[in-house]
Amino acid sequence: GAGLLRYLVHAGIAVLLILLLSVPFLLLFPLLKLRGKWITKRKTCFGESHQSTISLAFPSISGNGVLCTLAEALSLDRFPLLFKVLEGRIAVIGSNPQETGGNTGRYPSLAAGYRPALYSYAEAEDWPVNSEEGAIVERYFASHGGLFQDLVLVVKAFLNRMHSKDRQ
Repeated sequence: GAGLLRYLVHAGIAVLLILLLSVPFLLLFPLLKLRGKWITKRKTCFGESHQSTISLAFPSISGNGVLCTLAEALSLDRFPLLFKVLEGRIAVIGSNPQETGGNTGRYPSLAAGYRPALYSYAEAEDWPVNSEEGAIVERYFASHGGLFQDLVLVVKAFLNRMHSKDRQ
């Protein structure tokens, strides 16, 4: 039904992003890793259902310079998570993944619409992701959003990261 269609659309977006970003990733990742500017932390996050958890690798790009700026602008730190989208473990757009902190019984407060994702709705709307306002934005889109809106918001999130205020 609707869940399968949503998965297919999100998987299609992930494939498109993989195709677009694979060459920049394959060129920049080794350089950043060798220079110690690509750091990966693994976190256990709540899955979409109340019972599930997912282990996600969260790369971060530290430092300044042209390579770091380019990698961040292209969202290359999110590239490895695109494969989790293909597995159906996370969505392309949805909620910022909430870490369990070892407490797998405490499901996120935004449980009604919680869907861990590569990009968050708050990020797409240029709200601070880890704030109360960001949580409100995520709940709004989780309950009122649709497939077309997801497509638009993925583009917005990608462009917002490309034109991040932090790099200006």
